[in-house]
Amino acid sequence: MPITRTLLLLLLLTASQLVAAADVYQLEILVFQRWDDAQGELLDQPRGVAERAAASADLRTLGAPPSTWRLGAEAYTLERKGYHVLYRQAWRQATEGGTSNRWYSFQAPGVDGLIRLRRGRYLHIDTDLVLAGGVRAVGLRRMRSKELHYIDHPKVGILVRADPVQTAVDSTAPSSPEAEDATAPPASGDDGAQD
Repeated sequence: MPITRTLLLLLLLTASQLVAAADVYQLEILVFQRWDDAQGELLDQPRGVAERAAASADLRTLGAPPSTWRLGAEAYTLERKGYHVLYRQAWRQATEGGTSNRWYSFQAPGVDGLIRLRRGRYLHIDTDLVLAGGVRAVGLRRMRSKELHYIDHPKVGILVRADPVQTAVDSTAPSSPEAEDATAPPASGDDGAQD
C-alpha cells in the first residue's frame, strides 16, 4: 500500500504543476484607429478622464520577446487597408482569480490605455482607453485562448489574443536552446483549440 500512496501523491503533484502551467498566458493586443468615424485624421494626444482605475505597472514591464509576437500579419493587413495601428504589445501574465484589480497601463500617440486579465470559467480581458478629446472606450470581453478576439468602438478597434504558455520545468530534460524554445507559443496560429 505505501507504494500506491506514493505513486498517487506523485501523480497529484504532477497534475497540480500542469494546472499551474496552464494559468500563464502570452497575450497580445493591437489597437488601431478606424477611419469610418475619424474622417481620415489622426487622433490627437488624449486628455485624462476622471474616475479611471489606477495602474499597477506599465504593460511593457511584462513584455514578451518580439520574436514570439503573433499579430504581425493582422498589423500588416490593417496598415495596407489604410488603418493606423496606434499600439501593439505582447506580454506574459499569470491569471488571477475572478475579481483581480491589477490594471496595466500603456500609452502611444492617440491612445492612453489600461488593460487587465482575469480568469473565471473563461478568460476575461478588460480595456479602458482614452482617445482624442477625452473620448473613452471601455471594453469587457469574455474570451477563449488560442482565438483572436475583436473589441469594437466607433473610433478604434482592438484585436487581442491569449495563448497558454507552458511554464512547468522538467528537471530530467536536458537544458538546450531547443528545449527553451518549446515553451514559447508556436509561430503559426492554431485557432481551433479552446481552454
